Amino acid sequence: MRESAMIRQAECQAQLVLALLKARCTLVVLDGNTVVCDGDEWMLDLRDELETIDAALEMAGFGDA
Repeated sequence: MRESAMIRQAECQAQLVLALLKARCTLVVLDGNTVVCDGDEWMLDLRDELETIDAALEMAGFGDA
């Protein structure tokens, strides 16, 4: 692979990791919040989503997310 292609690939991967980290931070803030809508009330449980993001970050070499 040529150097310019490797640099482009690394930049794309960095953007993906940054997007995952931002999404993870948002989900952590919202996890456990109570939602009220039309008289119904429920607690957000985003553990599955957080585990999916953590697994993706671990595969990318960022295991201590």
